[in-house]
Amino acid sequence: MLPRRGLLAAPFLLGTTGGARAATDLLGRPVRPPPAPPRRVVLGDGFLLIALSLLHPDPVSLLAGWATNLQTLDVDLHAAYRRRFPALDAVPAIGGTAGSSISAERMLAVAPDLVLFSAWQASSTENQALLRALEEAGVPVAFVDFFLRPLDNTAPSLRLLGDWLGVRDQAEAFIRVHATRLDAIRQTMAGAPPGPSVLLQAHAGRWPCCWSVGSGGVGEYLGLLGGRNIGMGAFPGPAGGTLNLEFVIAADPEVYVATGTPRAGAAGGISVGPGVAPERAAAELARVTHAPGLDTLSAVRNGRVHALWNYFSDGPLGIVALQAMAHWLRPDLFPRMEAGDSLAEINRRFAAMPFEGAFWAN
Repeated sequence: MLPRRGLLAAPFLLGTTGGARAATDLLGRPVRPPPAPPRRVVLGDGFLLIALSLLHPDPVSLLAGWATNLQTLDVDLHAAYRRRFPALDAVPAIGGTAGSSISAERMLAVAPDLVLFSAWQASSTENQALLRALEEAGVPVAFVDFFLRPLDNTAPSLRLLGDWLGVRDQAEAFIRVHATRLDAIRQTMAGAPPGPSVLLQAHAGRWPCCWSVGSGGVGEYLGLLGGRNIGMGAFPGPAGGTLNLEFVIAADPEVYVATGTPRAGAAGGISVGPGVAPERAAAELARVTHAPGLDTLSAVRNGRVHALWNYFSDGPLGIVALQAMAHWLRPDLFPRMEAGDSLAEINRRFAAMPFEGAFWAN
């Protein structure tokens, strides 16, 4: 849900079909798979550790290096991974999220046999130069996507990772769980009338009001649920942007969804995510939504205010966020909150490091 820079305009293609090894990645780039399951993986986006930890029992054992954005943006998630996998402290940090913070020499120095990036990283000039250097050195490179087009690209991204990392059965099992829940929502929404107007505000209380999604990313979830995303009026494309408070008050959304991180409360935001107590998340949501201006909204007056962990959008756990929003936006069609059941099943069947804490709040 955190906005990204350098979003791609190109369409995405499926990474694999059937049981064959991936011939293209999620950008449709021809790629050369590693000859055997890699054991020296470099993550150009640190949040890809979330996906790896749902597919491999010891994802840290695969890492030769990783970008530092997860450990800087979600300190508590990083701490949880460190407690579960102390060897993470020994994994070399290769910089931020590629681009100007990483040289090709620095990345090649850790001798990777596979480099993984997120699709949102692809378009910057620095990243393109880094990509060329890695490919010229013969290092397999692949892009996956859980952020830009989560509805279409989560399953093929998991399939590519399962295929390349030698954990195909685990990947296919997670894909079935994901597909079952997504199909149920799609079937319920088929023919449904439009839903309520909604504002999804990233990092509420920490950033000036109000960063809103467009049609891409989490905006796809709002579209699937028939939510009338007020950000679409100002940002008709896939990327979002900042709405001023006057615009938000005039739009008067019927449902308000904020995002936060575990330590956001100390900076005026909403603490939600790994290790957070439900009571704290709920109290900070109430504080943020009763700020001058927001307190006039129909959503606030009618108690239709909610919060989500911001980094649901950076991995396969996005299906849990979709289920939560389905209940909040369309309680007539989704009367039961199923997100908790899904997260519990994911923790039980897939998570090498269980996701524990208040990941949403009302």
